[in-house]
Amino acid sequence: MTNRKDSKSSPEDSGRHKASQTVRFVNLLIQRFPHLQVVSLQLLMQNAAFRELCEEYEVCNRATENLARTGSDEAMLREYKALRLRLEGELLGYMSQQGGGGESR
Repeated sequence: MTNRKDSKSSPEDSGRHKASQTVRFVNLLIQRFPHLQVVSLQLLMQNAAFRELCEEYEVCNRATENLARTGSDEAMLREYKALRLRLEGELLGYMSQQGGGGESR
């Protein structure tokens, strides 16, 4: 039997987790796309699909960094780097549609 912590979490705990997660996403996006800070923040606050994509990007970025640090599996590292580039392209697509690519809506 699994004792799931999240099943006993209070709404306050959930809110803190979401806030912590958002801070991580903001830091990662600003680090990677500093010129798109405003639009990325707007999307994080307003777009659930963008937040999910940011979560995928964060997980992929962590895995890429871990693989690079250990140097254990070069083929897997190449795969994660390719995935990270694809996710960055998707993130940029969202930001461009929102107006971060020089176009105004």
